[in-house]
Amino acid sequence: MNAPLFTHIMNRDLLVNLYDDFLKNKSDDAFDVRRILSPDVYHLESFIQTYFSLGWDSEIKAGCYKVNPTVFIAIKDGQIVGFAGYDCTAKGYFGPTGVHPKFQGQGIGRALLLKTLLALSGLTVMTTQEI
Repeated sequence: MNAPLFTHIMNRDLLVNLYDDFLKNKSDDAFDVRRILSPDVYHLESFIQTYFSLGWDSEIKAGCYKVNPTVFIAIKDGQIVGFAGYDCTAKGYFGPTGVHPKFQGQGIGRALLLKTLLALSGLTVMTTQEI
């Protein structure tokens, strides 16, 4: 009799080390990832409406206006180029998240994901230089 199809998967370690080199910022171009502040919300709304959707805009605003905002933004040359949120739709949910098409592939999404997951887990969020 043959072994179950997924037996080999069950024995693997599915943990991911979030501090591995593949999560480090490998971009030559500097960007900063930080928790959103209220003066940035208008700019983020415009960014999301331009490059993503009105649905994401309304969803992300729920995270922006919390006492401790659950939204991070990526800034490059003084402009928002990406964002990520958690606990916006419901407690324990990740997203929405997005990076401007022109800046994709530069490690911005990875940095946003890492900061968001660390914040979601309750761990201390590192500075961009440590990512």
